[in-house]
This record gives sequence, C-alpha cells and structure tokens, in this order.
Amino acid sequence: MALLQVITFGGMVLVVLFITEWSLKNDMQSNSRLLQLNQVHDYARLLQTHGWPALVTVAGKPDDDTHLSFRITDHEGRVLFETVTNEVKGYGWDRLEPVSLSQGTVTFDRLGHPSGRGELRVVRRGLRDGSTFWFGQTDAVERKHLLHLMRQLRLIAITVGLLVFVPIVWFARRIVEPLMRLSAQAQKLAAAPGRARLLATGSIPEVAEIAHAFDESQERIETLTHELHSVNDHLAHELRTPLARVRGNIESLLNHYGEEEGEEAALRSLDEIDRATDLVQTILTIRLGDSGVMRLHLEVTSPLALVQEIVEIYGPAAEEKGHVLVHEVLSDGLVVLDRQRVRQAITNLLDNALAYMQRPGEVRLVQEVSLEHGFILRVQDTGPGLSDEDKQSIWKRFARGSAASATTPGTGLGLSLVRAVVHAHFGDVGCRNRPEGGAEFWIKLPLAPETGLEHKTSEP
Repeated sequence: MALLQVITFGGMVLVVLFITEWSLKNDMQSNSRLLQLNQVHDYARLLQTHGWPALVTVAGKPDDDTHLSFRITDHEGRVLFETVTNEVKGYGWDRLEPVSLSQGTVTFDRLGHPSGRGELRVVRRGLRDGSTFWFGQTDAVERKHLLHLMRQLRLIAITVGLLVFVPIVWFARRIVEPLMRLSAQAQKLAAAPGRARLLATGSIPEVAEIAHAFDESQERIETLTHELHSVNDHLAHELRTPLARVRGNIESLLNHYGEEEGEEAALRSLDEIDRATDLVQTILTIRLGDSGVMRLHLEVTSPLALVQEIVEIYGPAAEEKGHVLVHEVLSDGLVVLDRQRVRQAITNLLDNALAYMQRPGEVRLVQEVSLEHGFILRVQDTGPGLSDEDKQSIWKRFARGSAASATTPGTGLGLSLVRAVVHAHFGDVGCRNRPEGGAEFWIKLPLAPETGLEHKTSEP
C-alpha cells in the first residue's frame, strides 16, 4: 500500500512537471514570437526613416552574448548590410534562401542548432525599396528562464515529495508493518493455537487496541475452554460416586425387595440423585449468572427480615459446632431483589465460613442499607483467612481455598454461585483478610437493579 502511494505520487509529480514544462515552453515561444514580430515592425520603421546607423544605435550592436543579429538584402538576395554573431552563425543563418518580399510582408522561420540544444527564429520583412530586413534571435534566453523555472519547480516537487514521503514512511512503519505482523501472527495462531499473543509494538493506538481486543477474546476463549474442561472433569468425578452408590443401592433394593433394608437403599438412592441434581442445577445457575441471562423474580423486601430468617436456621447448627452466629444491623431499608437467589448466596457464604473454622469461633453478619451504597452484607469469621492466591482463585468454579482439607465439605461451586447471583443483580462481591484475624466476604447490591450497569469488584 505504501509502495503504491509512493508510485502514484511520484507518477503524478512527473506528469505535472511534464505538463508544466510543455505549457511554459509553448507560452514562452508564443510570447517570444509576438514580441519579435513587434520588434521587427519597429526596427523596420526606424531603418526606413533614419537608416542603418540609427538602427544599430537604438538596438545596440549585437555581440556574442545577445544571441540576435540583423541583415538587409536586396531584391536579388545580395547582402547589403549585416551584423551577425557567431552564435547565430552556428544555427545556419546563411542556409535560408533569399526571398523577395513586398512592403510589409513578414515571414517567420525556425532553425534548429546542429547540436539540438536550441533554435534560431528568423523574421524577415519587406521594405519600401524592395529590400528585405532580417532579424534573427535565438531562444537562449527563453531556455535559460525555462531552465530556472523548472529547477524551481523540481525543488518544489522534491520538497513536497519529502513532505508527503515522511507521512507515507510513518504510515508504513506504524500501520502497514504492524498490520502485516498481526496478520502473520494471527495465521500462526490459527495454525498452532496456544498461549501466543498478538504483538503491536511501535504501532498507533488503534492498531494496538485491535491486538489488545483480539488478545482479550483469546483469553476469554481459553478461559471458557478451561472452564468447560474443568466442568467436565469435575462432573465426571462428582457424579461417578453418586451413580456408583445409586447402582449399589438399586442392587440392594432388588435383593431385599419388600424388606426394610431395601427401603433404606431406595432412600439412599434418592438422596444421591438429589445431590447430583443439585450439582448440575448449581452449575447451570452459575452459567446463567455469568452470561447475564439469569431470570430474577424481583420483589421489594427488607434485608433485615431475610437475614434474620437465615440466622435462625443456621444458629442451631453453628452452636452444635461450638461457633457463635451474630447478626449486627447498622441500618435497614427496602431493597428490590430476588429473595430466593439472595438467600442462596448468603447461605453459601455462611456454609463456607462455618466449614473453614476448625476451632470454635464467631461468624458475624453485618448488614447496612444506604442510598449511597445500597445493601451491603459482610460475613466475617475467625477462621484461617485467605492467601493472596485465594483472593483471586476462589471465585472460579470448583476452586477451593488453600485451607481446605479432605474433610472440608463442599464442591468448590459456592462462591461461583454467590458471584453469579450478585452480578445478576448488578452488584459487587469481594473478600479480604481481617486485621484481627479471619476472613471477610461481602456482597453489595443496588437498591434496585438497573440494566446496563458494569460489574466491578471494589472495596465498599
């Protein structure tokens, strides 16, 4: 593209220079011929009135630098008077055949130089006594002026060319070359997909943004692919045991049909099926929340009543493990939310807090409702806290904290579900370590969800 621009611009400059030179040359020739004819008429009148000496006095004696000459011939072509420079003689001044012209008749002849470097223009005019006045002038002055003008035009063309060439070079280096590199890199990625990324170093911001957008798309594709593989692996792992148990229970049911042991086997099968169904349903719910298509049954409700219901349910279970469950209300108000989904998110946070505290401790739920921040709920525990890696990884599907052990319950989907539900309400989620020890997870929901809000994770 840049080469095409250079060729196009260079061709246009050459065409313009050629047309300009041709036009200037023709204009100069026309003006010179008109001027020479006028001079011939003036000189002829002066010659007929005052004679040859007066002509020489007025016109000046020609020399080798004037490139002009005079001659008078009689009606038979004999030379009566002549003043001819060597420059004019070189054009073959004497080659013109004598002619007999009536008074006032004018002829115009052009003679080329043997070397091809110029021409002589000869004007002959008939005089009153039957003689002929010759006036010859070379185009040396015109050629000199034309050469000067063309040099100026070429200088201008070179200057303009440089001014145009610099942007073309910049265009080639900052746009064309990066695009060619991007194309080559994209072809390599298509042929051998991997962790390679597009590089747009040294290019304009727009090209760099294209590369960045492509890399983000590639990252998202890899993330989705990784999640898909992870889901498949975990589903295979999580469903294998329940299916094996269901099979064993069904075999026991067949062997003990109608007996109490058979009924217990059937009940265990139902429990395993419910567990597998809940696992699949949780994965589907997370997927709906991440893709932004989760259906919400919104209603105006008080967070105080909702959280109190959850605390009443979880209080006895926390006491059995030696934990204290505290509900602290800083403020309350009305919020538009899906009670079932938000209840699901809060209970998952409570399940995590209670599961990771190995020793008796306290779980505190701190709620706040304000016009500025909306509904904020903090779940604080006195457990082992979070590592720096945990703060990023625990929100992913099937990811578990570094403090989890083989006996810690859960499938690693709880926090992913919390994030999906909160994002469906156009809210934020986050976590941190408490200065006094333990971890704090928080959710932040607007007073009323608004379509089109961006999801951001920040400290409330």
